[in-house]
Amino acid sequence: MDARVVRTKRDLEKSLKDLLANTPFDKISVKDICNHANISKMTFYKHYQDKNDLLAQLIASVGEEIKQKAIAASLPLGPSDSFEARVQKCTIFSVEFLKECFAYKNLLIRIEEPCDSNASGVVYFTAKSFVYSIVETYYIENHYPKRMLAAFLAGGFVSIMLEMLKEDRFDEVEAYGYFKDAFTKAFSNRLL
Repeated sequence: MDARVVRTKRDLEKSLKDLLANTPFDKISVKDICNHANISKMTFYKHYQDKNDLLAQLIASVGEEIKQKAIAASLPLGPSDSFEARVQKCTIFSVEFLKECFAYKNLLIRIEEPCDSNASGVVYFTAKSFVYSIVETYYIENHYPKRMLAAFLAGGFVSIMLEMLKEDRFDEVEAYGYFKDAFTKAFSNRLL
């Protein structure tokens, strides 16, 4: 991709992110975004259909960044991992993922309702991809289809995270305990 296009998209995403720090999404116009980024509206529309399109891209970028930072701080999953290693690796990733969500908390809260891709969606779809990797790595043949099991586990995983985000409290020891207990039960009950 052309370096100018990459820079323009990055600047527009940063502009929207900056504006969201103090302004609700529905009060931000394309003109505001362009003025803040020092980019013309014509250039904006070369890359995005509207501000919702830019927001969707920002959400995807933030979700991927959260996931990559959590993965970098975690241990790699392996199909031959022991029971204890499985629980530990999944728990560490979950806590790291939650830490990253808290780093983006203000942005996630600001984008909670503006369009189809809301904050819950960012956390859910990013977490779901991690849960799918757990299921792919550790799945034991049982009567639950992989995709249904992954959707079920992702729902519980995300519910814990969203409750902590909404309550604006992050206690790493408490989070570790929640996730360790959840993964211990999932593995010991042969869900995975």
